Amino acid sequence: MRQSSALRAAVHITCVASSLLIGRCALASPVHYNISELPLMLGAYGSTATAINDTATVTGYQTTASFSSDAYSASVGNIADVNSLTTQFGSFPQNSYGYAINNSGTIVGSDDASGVTRAFVLSAGSQTITEIGTLPGMQYSEALGINDSGVVVGDASGTSGNSFSMHAFVYSNGTMTDLNGAIAAAGAGAVESKATGINSNGDVTGYWQDSAGVQHAFIYNLNSASLITLPGLVTAGPSPNSVGNAVNASGEVVGSADAVSGSFGATQHAFAYKNGVTTDLGALGSFSNFSAALAVNSGGVVVGTSSDNLGNLNAFVANGGMMYNLNDLVNNLGGWQLQGATGINSNGDIVGYGTDPNSTPAAFLLSPDPPPAVPEAPTSTAMCLLAATGLFTLKSRKR
Repeated sequence: MRQSSALRAAVHITCVASSLLIGRCALASPVHYNISELPLMLGAYGSTATAINDTATVTGYQTTASFSSDAYSASVGNIADVNSLTTQFGSFPQNSYGYAINNSGTIVGSDDASGVTRAFVLSAGSQTITEIGTLPGMQYSEALGINDSGVVVGDASGTSGNSFSMHAFVYSNGTMTDLNGAIAAAGAGAVESKATGINSNGDVTGYWQDSAGVQHAFIYNLNSASLITLPGLVTAGPSPNSVGNAVNASGEVVGSADAVSGSFGATQHAFAYKNGVTTDLGALGSFSNFSAALAVNSGGVVVGTSSDNLGNLNAFVANGGMMYNLNDLVNNLGGWQLQGATGINSNGDIVGYGTDPNSTPAAFLLSPDPPPAVPEAPTSTAMCLLAATGLFTLKSRKR
């Protein structure tokens, strides 16, 4: 009887140990990446990538030494071919910025072709940028997000006397609609607002600003006219600000929010919001460092930028509650400094900005490196059977 109890205990201990072993084996190591540089167009000095779609087309903008800019598109399949959306720094530069792209390849952003900054849409396959105007009483606009149905969001702004105002807008079927009033009507004390992203379910994110100047990240659904003001990372203090920067198909929002009080005011951290909970993603190095989440893909993988303990900006990727410095995950980094990751698609391709080995401001593309094959670990049941067999064998030998 004593031998049977001891045997059962030994088998139990072995099963527990094997389960812990398997659990450790199941922990996924971070993905590593191969890096490519988006080449400069004629006349350009530096480049920034802002977004990438699931067909691996990138948009962003390139600048000259005199700070004029030109929006562009580039296909990852032919990364050497970077196409200007406007004049490619001709004799009369038309400043333009590409900010977002949908899976059909339609790009949105802003330009100053009409002499003032206006939101534009460049439909897939078109060679002509179309300015979409601004809201009544406003002079300026910029388009910051577009979904796969072609619905565009952004902000319109203007000055009347000494008063500046900014309102979120939605643009669909040729009509621009003021979202600020809709957000206020849904229960927010919105004096100003900005829309930064939209998914295919009609969920819009950004921020609304109250009369005290505090910014509140939100989700507003265009179909139900319902508003969720996201819980911040701090519930008290002088400035519990938060800003939503992107929303994925599941309604997960990422952005930045006040998290840490410092001698120069609040420091913001990247956050992810899902199912009513706002999670602090932390920062690289010390918890007191700054971070901001700039994009999230359909799998909930988040990218953005964070300061380190030396005050330098580093691009990051966050997955499963862990934040990683992308500079540590690139094969053959070769002198690059990745400062910010601005877009990630469903395949895990990441784009952003930094400095290349020549210290030139440059746009980068990171492609996931396939992980090495790992032999399948035996199941815990098999481990238990092996352990029991070993113990029985040992007992037989003792006899």
